[in-house]
Amino acid sequence: MAQRWRNYIVGTLFTVVAGWIVLVLPGRLGLEALSFDLPFLIRPDMPLTEAVIVYMDEESRGRLQQSPQEP
Repeated sequence: MAQRWRNYIVGTLFTVVAGWIVLVLPGRLGLEALSFDLPFLIRPDMPLTEAVIVYMDEESRGRLQQSPQEP
């Protein structure tokens, strides 16, 4: 039982220290970009067959009463 608690504590401390290091290091070792790129590296290749571009003009924005400062 004591071994299990020691493993929990060591794992928790490792996670906290690793998170702190990533948070304070300048440039963050490129981990931010890797977190976005990694899913695309491990998924199967998916060809793009269609694309949709959504654009809202000012007239539509006014009719929908949406602020230009908000998405």
